[in-house]
Amino acid sequence: MNKQFDLLRKDFVARVETLENAKSTLKKEFFGIDKIIDELIDHVRSWYTLHDFQERPLVLNLWGLTGVGKTSVVLRLMELLNYDDKTFRIDLGEKSGNNALRNTLDDLGELSDENPMVIILDEFQHARSLKGHFREEVEDDKSRMIWELIDSGRVQYFDWNRGLWSFEEAIKKMDVLLRHGVVVKNGRVIAGQELFAKEMQVQYTEGEELFFFDEDNYHKILEYAGRALKLDLNFDVQQKMLSMDGFQTLDFLFKVLRIAKRPKVRNFTKALIFILGNIDEAYSMSSNYSADISADEFHEQSLKITLPAMKKALRSRFRDEQIARLGNRHIIYPALNQKAYYGIIDKQIEQLNNKLYADYGLHFSIDASVRDILYKEGVFPTQGARPLMTTIQSVIHNRISVYLNVILAKGLSVDSLQLNFEDVSELVCRFYKNQELVYTHTDKIMLSLENLRKPKQDEYQSVTAVHESGHAVLSAILLHNIPEVVYSVTSDTDSAGFVYSKPKNSFFSKRELLPYAAMLLGGQLAEELIFGSEYITSGGQSDVMRATELILSLLKNSGFGDDLIYYSESSIKKEHAYHRIDEIEELALRLVREAKTLALETLQKERTLLLELALMLSKKAKLEKSELEQIVKQFAVSPLKFHETPNYYREKLQQEYENLGKTSEIKVNYPMIMNKERGE
Repeated sequence: MNKQFDLLRKDFVARVETLENAKSTLKKEFFGIDKIIDELIDHVRSWYTLHDFQERPLVLNLWGLTGVGKTSVVLRLMELLNYDDKTFRIDLGEKSGNNALRNTLDDLGELSDENPMVIILDEFQHARSLKGHFREEVEDDKSRMIWELIDSGRVQYFDWNRGLWSFEEAIKKMDVLLRHGVVVKNGRVIAGQELFAKEMQVQYTEGEELFFFDEDNYHKILEYAGRALKLDLNFDVQQKMLSMDGFQTLDFLFKVLRIAKRPKVRNFTKALIFILGNIDEAYSMSSNYSADISADEFHEQSLKITLPAMKKALRSRFRDEQIARLGNRHIIYPALNQKAYYGIIDKQIEQLNNKLYADYGLHFSIDASVRDILYKEGVFPTQGARPLMTTIQSVIHNRISVYLNVILAKGLSVDSLQLNFEDVSELVCRFYKNQELVYTHTDKIMLSLENLRKPKQDEYQSVTAVHESGHAVLSAILLHNIPEVVYSVTSDTDSAGFVYSKPKNSFFSKRELLPYAAMLLGGQLAEELIFGSEYITSGGQSDVMRATELILSLLKNSGFGDDLIYYSESSIKKEHAYHRIDEIEELALRLVREAKTLALETLQKERTLLLELALMLSKKAKLEKSELEQIVKQFAVSPLKFHETPNYYREKLQQEYENLGKTSEIKVNYPMIMNKERGE
């Protein structure tokens, strides 16, 4: 007993050590997801060390934007745990093919129920059972069996065995022949041989043995029902068949047929099931494909996604009882931040250096200019690492053969290569021997994004500069919020420029309605003020729409009007809404006009600030917050309130409570709190 326990203890300790080593390795190989790796190892721990205690599959959900490392981390972890040969990846976006669910079940079933295995249900968002705003059922849902797998670990499904139709037809024909005089003894036809041979299309010579069931088909019995009938070899089938008469044989064959038609059952109760998916409904930023938004900002936004938020997002794709089956083990990946992307670049260059040194004895390195260009050219924050990897391949890997050719063609003796960008379009490779420069090679590199980001200093940029400056000035003066960045040139074909500001609060107050609407209208009004009303452009279309929608939404839905009542269009026929909307829309029109007046008066007052900002943005592609703050402080006429207390509501509550306490005694009765004086 003690010896057995000692063996178990050693195995347990070894597994724990393997897990810790795997954690350390993953953190070296993947960037920006240390906390994710900690969670992953923690959840896997019980399955890996004590899977014998598991009676249901362990389900672990990993959600995130594309390219953040969900699949690659899981596959690498299984490799480090020596489970790569017991790991099965099922692509739920693939309804047929080698990685589809149905075609993978047979492979899984070959493993013993007593052994743990790993099942990866990738692209899980495609297994949706609901669609549309009204959560309608998906027709012909081909992924129903995955919910059995997730819930109990046992999957039941029908699979038509190859050749089963002809097998069934032969049995039926044999039944008819027995009723027409064919006689069978010990598996051999002893009467009606000619009729039997003709109908069954077999050769027969008088005096020869004629078998009722051809031994060439014994393998079908083994395939269809061998395990269920405890028949392992053709010899076992032969012994059975040669011991029966005709009707006994038919009874046996019909039994085989029934077994073959039964639904198959696969048992995965010892499995670790990973559910991997991109649930865009939770990642509100996922539809923004801009390469100009800060990766750090997307990262911060993604950190705010909570478990309740994820479950709410899942409701747009799955039924409530299905979400319940997924359990509460949800790992929510953040978007990668700038540090993570730079880590990926460094790791790729390190691997390339190791390869070049191993193969050719060459050291390889890049400087900060190359790292920055790779980041700026390759990173689309909502698309993860994949675009960056292709950029590294294009800019760096594709040049290696060129540099090797230079070495061979010129007969250079070198031991290291170093890359840097002299300017945005020239990639320079310097060849060194014993730290002495031997040769320099320059390539012209076409960088699509960096070329798009260059200041154009044309009419288009001038209009954009004025427009975005209008938004920025009103944000600073009316909302007391300096934008994080203002762009007058972007790489995005759908956006000439934009202003990005972080909201001060997670809620919207009534006092912000007019200033915020004014800020939205400020772009077009700045154009009018600087260029004249006849020269305003169509670039403010979305701003006007957003300002109108904001005011109408807050008036109709949030009670920001004179009456605390919910309004709705009468044509929608919502019985629990007030449908007389003429007055509320008149109020909305007045507020839009007030917002326009506020914006115009503020811009006129801050005309100098507007022009200074617009002139700089007509020359530069963007201005960061530090630059904006300096310009605003230097040229603003209005008093600035950037450091306004962020705790107004909390402090106001405390103040009102204290005021109440000065005039009357406060009596609070909480039934759930014990009365200490009475000792309850």
